[in-house]
Amino acid sequence: MTPLRLLLNSEFTGANAFIALAQHAGLCREAGLALDCTPGRGAYTAAPRLAAEGFDAAYGDIHALIDMAAHEPSADLPVAVYMVHQQAPSCITVAQDGGLQHPADLAGRALVGHASDVALRTFPAFARSTGLDIGSVQVRTADAPMADLLQGLLAGDCAGVFGYLTTHTAALAGLGLHAAQCVRFLPYRDHCSLLYGSALMVSPRLLRDAPATVQALVQVMRAGLQAARVRPAAAIDAVLALRPGADRAIEAARWAGTLWGDIAAPRESGVAWPAAGAVDPARLQAGIDLLADAAGWAHRPAWDRVMTQRFL
Repeated sequence: MTPLRLLLNSEFTGANAFIALAQHAGLCREAGLALDCTPGRGAYTAAPRLAAEGFDAAYGDIHALIDMAAHEPSADLPVAVYMVHQQAPSCITVAQDGGLQHPADLAGRALVGHASDVALRTFPAFARSTGLDIGSVQVRTADAPMADLLQGLLAGDCAGVFGYLTTHTAALAGLGLHAAQCVRFLPYRDHCSLLYGSALMVSPRLLRDAPATVQALVQVMRAGLQAARVRPAAAIDAVLALRPGADRAIEAARWAGTLWGDIAAPRESGVAWPAAGAVDPARLQAGIDLLADAAGWAHRPAWDRVMTQRFL
């Protein structure tokens, strides 16, 4: 068995149910991997923690990795090897009765989010894509739990909250609220379609010294995704086994939203299941360029600086 330390995007939830299923159902063991999963502190923190804390692999937002490559062009950085989210999971959530229906309506308003939130960190790209003057928006950071931020939104403390659509839906459900009845979402994927989401990434050491282990890990992630897609109840069973006390209904809804909203890629004839975990290099590069232009980066990395498709 090959020991492998994997940093998650969060604790086990419906959002990473495929990893829970891969571990709980023995897919990792069958591939010869003794996977040790560490709960994360947000998708945007996964890449820098992978680089700094000695993990072998991580599951988290690729834009954090792009940010690192832009600011440390000569550093030996992690590399994404399997794109899980084909669509950006980020959104800005506004109150249903607040009259905000389009990105332009955010001008002159106050938005709140966690400092490391993916939606907040990629907001300049969202604003540039939609023609919103980012200088007209007041962005505040807060450390309170997401449920508290959303309660503040409904109480009128702010005009919008940054986050993932599935995270906000789950947080509202935990408060006994139905999202469709009290909030409206401005999804990034509807207004900033170049952006991807979370990917499996590995350390430069693992990539260099143990490519066979990387290949095995990619195969396990793909198998976990396929299994969780066709057996969603088993995936949630795995989440509950690894995180007792989680709410089954909330996590099942979170997995369904993640699968069909973030992971599946829309096509003219319906949806395409991204079993290969690949990216469109032109789209990824255009997204990198958008991030660079919006943030004013001096260096814009090439797409293959942050992603390799050799294991697909």
